[in-house]
Amino acid sequence: MQLGFSYIGLIWLLMLFIPNFIWMKNKPKGYEEYSALVSSS
Repeated sequence: MQLGFSYIGLIWLLMLFIPNFIWMKNKPKGYEEYSALVSSS
């Protein structure tokens, strides 16, 4: 069995990870307080 390279898989992974990296760099103002409030309940 040979495993090849999948461009569709690469695009899928990029679409999965890129928004998360953007989110980590630019969290909305007040998000930390909101997430702490929600997770405590």
